Amino acid sequence: MGMSPLTPDTDLTCKACSAAVTNTDRFCPACGTPNANCKFHPKFGPGIMVFEPRVVSDLAPPGSPSCPRCHRLIARRQEFCNGCGMDLEAAWARFEQVTVLNAWRQQQGPNSRDFKDLRWFSVPLQVVLVVGIVLASVVGVVNLWLYARGAGMLSEGPANTDMWRALDITTTVAIGLFVVGGVLTVGWTMRAYRNLPALAVGDLRFAVSWALLGWITPVFNFIRPKQIIDDIWRGSHPQAPPFSSSWRLSPIPVWSALWWTGAWLGGALALASHLTNPVAGLANSWDRQSSLLLAGAAGLLLAGSAMSLQLLVGRIGERQEMRAAMVFSLDHPDQVDDDASDPTIGLEDTKLLRRTADMGAVSGKY
Repeated sequence: MGMSPLTPDTDLTCKACSAAVTNTDRFCPACGTPNANCKFHPKFGPGIMVFEPRVVSDLAPPGSPSCPRCHRLIARRQEFCNGCGMDLEAAWARFEQVTVLNAWRQQQGPNSRDFKDLRWFSVPLQVVLVVGIVLASVVGVVNLWLYARGAGMLSEGPANTDMWRALDITTTVAIGLFVVGGVLTVGWTMRAYRNLPALAVGDLRFAVSWALLGWITPVFNFIRPKQIIDDIWRGSHPQAPPFSSSWRLSPIPVWSALWWTGAWLGGALALASHLTNPVAGLANSWDRQSSLLLAGAAGLLLAGSAMSLQLLVGRIGERQEMRAAMVFSLDHPDQVDDDASDPTIGLEDTKLLRRTADMGAVSGKY
């Protein structure tokens, strides 16, 4: 004698965790246990011999929380989809981000016009930095070569007069390039920091004006520019929750410390070299040798600092582009392309439940 079909009102529980389930659930929404092997020991139900959940099509309405795999409507505090068994932790995080961004858009309107692509600022700066790396390296190597020549460690090679002439020209060009690079760095910092509010980054530590004032205000310029760029790096994280202060906890890259330390230490050694440089005609004096050694070390440190900043600028530009894409896609979920490599894509188009040959169990893609 066949058993009467279950109704949606039938009281069912999961035998794994005792959570309440319905006869349309193929997975427990509390623990994710699949309703499989039901012929002799049904997972759901009060001792039912044969139980087959109905295949339903209940796609979530637009704007409602849904399972990323089968697009079924999900309820608050539901840890697993009762349609396909997917873990919903990431789905809830995404839904909360969409909700926050939509509320932000409704309150103050689209803010994407305030976001500017950093490539217009970073490309010229990176070109100047690459040239600066070469010039600073040449200055450092030539100074160290002259130091070795003066110490008697080198006897062959170009004449000292030729090397001094080349050093003077290279140093002059490097100083001019340093000024241009400084202006570009300040402009890039201002633009990158102003992008953060447009990228849904909240709770900034400093006002936007500090992106400029930090460079030119005495005392503050010892630390504030690095703080600003560190915050730009952290706030540009593509996956940082919108308007959350959690971005402050993100680590900073080693390039930031190398850039700032190298810049200040190299600058200090360059100043010391200038102050200890004696008058002409004392090429073999101790003061001249000390000045050459300090200048050589300063050149190499400044080259390393410029290299670190060049890498930092490039990575921050990439991070802001990815975050802009994330903010835009969350604000316009209908324009996001599905990842063809995602194994969950397309499962809603397949028949997930079927009878086995003996008509005794429910099976499918879990």
